[in-house]
Amino acid sequence: MSAPDVPLPMGYPNSRDAPPAPRTHHDVLHGWDVPLDQVDVERMRARERLAAEARRLVEAVALLDFSQVEAPEIDALVAAVREDADRVASLPSLLTYGGAALGPVGASALDQRSPVSGQANPIAPPMTVDFDGERATGWAVYGPAYEGPPMHVHGGWVIAAFDELLGVAQVAGGGPGMTGTLTIRLRRPTPIGVRVEYEGWVDRVEGRKTFCKGEARIEGEVVAEAEGIFIAPKNWVEAIEGGAA
Repeated sequence: MSAPDVPLPMGYPNSRDAPPAPRTHHDVLHGWDVPLDQVDVERMRARERLAAEARRLVEAVALLDFSQVEAPEIDALVAAVREDADRVASLPSLLTYGGAALGPVGASALDQRSPVSGQANPIAPPMTVDFDGERATGWAVYGPAYEGPPMHVHGGWVIAAFDELLGVAQVAGGGPGMTGTLTIRLRRPTPIGVRVEYEGWVDRVEGRKTFCKGEARIEGEVVAEAEGIFIAPKNWVEAIEGGAA
C-alpha cells in the first residue's frame, strides 16, 4: 500500500484558493506578505496580541507557587480562564479549513501558526526566523516556562528550534520538505532568559532530499549544532514542477 499524499500547503497549485506557482522563501515564512491586500493586518496583529497575553498566562501559571495561594483563589482563576477559553472557542476556527496550515493567506504562514515561531501561537516562545540571502537566521529568548534543567532550556525545545530553523533553511534548496533525520550536538546547556542566535543553511541537495546544517550561538559562542535531512513528498514535487511548467 502506498503512503497517502501529504496535503499541499497554501501557495501550491491545486490547494484551496492558492495561486498556480511554487512558493517563494517569503511566501512560505510570511504568507501574509503575498499578497498583502488579501490580509486584514490589523486583525492579524490583534490575534498576535491575544497570543502574547496567553503566553504570559502560561508562564504565570507555570510559576505559580500553589503553596502560598489558597485553593478557592485558584479555583476562581480556573473559572475565569475557563470562561475566556470558552469565549475564544466559540469564535470562527481554522479547523473549518482542516487546520491552520491549510487556512487562508496569513493564517497559514509559518510565522503565525508554528508552535515554535508562530507569533499567534501561544505555546511558541516565539522564535523569530527569517532569511538572510540563502541562509535562515533567527533568535529566541526562552522564559521560565521552557525550563528543563535548573535555569536552562529543556532539551526538547533546543531540538524543536533546530527543526524550525533547518526547516526554513531547506526551502532554499527548491521547496518545502518534511523532516527525515535530525542530529543535534549540544556543546553546552542553553540558559533561559538570554538571547540565542541561530543560523541555518543548505549543505547539498540530492533529488527529493535536502541536507542542511545549523548552529546556535550565545554572544558569538556556538552552544549547539545540527544536521538535518528534509524529504519533499512526491505530490509536493509534482506540484512545484507543474507550476513551473
